[in-house]
Amino acid sequence: MHRVTRYLIVVCALSWGLIGGGYALGMKWAGADMVTLGMVLMWIPGAVALVVERRDAPGRVRDRLGLRFGKSRWWLMAWLIAPAMTLASMALSLMLPEHIWLPDPSVLMDRLGGAMDPETRQASIEQIENLPIPLIWLQLISGLTTGGLMTAFFALGEEIGWRGFLDREADEQGWGFWKASFVIGAIWGFWHWPVIVQGHNWPQHPYLGVLLMVVFCMGVGPIFTFVTRMTGSVFAAGLAHGTLNATAAMPLMSVSGGNDLTVGITSFVGLAVIVAVNLAMIPLVKKHQARLDGFWSEQERGQEE
Repeated sequence: MHRVTRYLIVVCALSWGLIGGGYALGMKWAGADMVTLGMVLMWIPGAVALVVERRDAPGRVRDRLGLRFGKSRWWLMAWLIAPAMTLASMALSLMLPEHIWLPDPSVLMDRLGGAMDPETRQASIEQIENLPIPLIWLQLISGLTTGGLMTAFFALGEEIGWRGFLDREADEQGWGFWKASFVIGAIWGFWHWPVIVQGHNWPQHPYLGVLLMVVFCMGVGPIFTFVTRMTGSVFAAGLAHGTLNATAAMPLMSVSGGNDLTVGITSFVGLAVIVAVNLAMIPLVKKHQARLDGFWSEQERGQEE
């Protein structure tokens, strides 16, 4: 059996088994349970990739998975691209009818729906109102600093698998930048299905959300692949993924009206922003085609030297 097939079977079996087992034990994808399960879940793709490469290529794991830091201006893109897309999606949502700017804690509480009882809701609102600066800007600052770095650590667990192991395997098969990014993005998106059907990202449309997650990950995939190959490091994808997760809730805190299909980076509005970014990347990819196509072969030559 091809090693990629074996890899995906093991990753999906462990990941979906974890979520299914947790669900059977009464753990739902919400609150503290989501945090606990998520920390383990996000590291499964990377952990399996590390085990596979350590077995098949001992002493070459760092190069084969892109686990090196490099000096490059493209780290700035890895750091800022996701928050910029989130802010753009928020701005577009506000152009829709009956969507208004309302940075009030009650907006976030309404988005959470029945996830908390009235007393907890009121206590949470009071805590948010007592913050020194509005929650949305605190979220942005946190997402670009400590919060982004913390989420990047767990996001790295996924990226070692997707933008490390699978991207190199795709390159060895002769796939181009776009094909590798889109196919791996589709795999990455479908991998999420057990948490999506429980309401993650699309609590009002969980089953449609499974399809939307595939489309979303296919759109974000080229961005993460680009920063990985241009910086020479899968850590850059982890950073971009981390700042995405850390700032994605910003529109939910400040846009009143609409639903999960019209508000947020994972909504149709957010997908429009991501499509625009991909279109803008086309000339950029052409300009750096040699670097993008030669990244993994350079890693191999570095091992031989």
